[in-house]
Amino acid sequence: SMNLLSPVYPQASWFFPELGSVLDATGGQYEGFHYLGLGTLLLIGLALLLEGRRLPAHVRGAWIFVATLAVLTLVALSHKIYAGDWLLVDFGVYPKILRQFRSSGRFFLPVAYTLLFVSLAVVARRLPARWCVPVMILAAGLQWMDLTNLRAYVRGHAATARELPAPAGEWQAMQD
Repeated sequence: SMNLLSPVYPQASWFFPELGSVLDATGGQYEGFHYLGLGTLLLIGLALLLEGRRLPAHVRGAWIFVATLAVLTLVALSHKIYAGDWLLVDFGVYPKILRQFRSSGRFFLPVAYTLLFVSLAVVARRLPARWCVPVMILAAGLQWMDLTNLRAYVRGHAATARELPAPAGEWQAMQD
């Protein structure tokens, strides 16, 4: 599942290394790791400021899409919603239909990408060109620096990865 704070809590952040690594209240929330990164959070905040009073009208105009994103977020949070280590809500039994999905935390990916792309579009549309380019460069630089530790982790993990459990010939035979 995804931790409620996962998108905004600077997990494994280069800027905030003292805050620690991945939020994992259940022992399996690493699958729901969704820290958006400082650059993306900057763009989201700026987009919210720039849209201001127009935001409710946009939400009303795309209510089905927004409702779909809300449902995806709820599925990602699962039946036990944690904020950090605190259990906020326990809905009891996990719905049988959702047990078909191995890692519900991944359902937040479309929401994260939507937040990024909508924020990029709003900033590009609302800011004058002389400000837009520097803001985009700043956001990209912040994002790159903030995710330095994660890139190093992935590089290290890939360098020590073992071979696939089945020989390549068996994988190729399965494709035929």
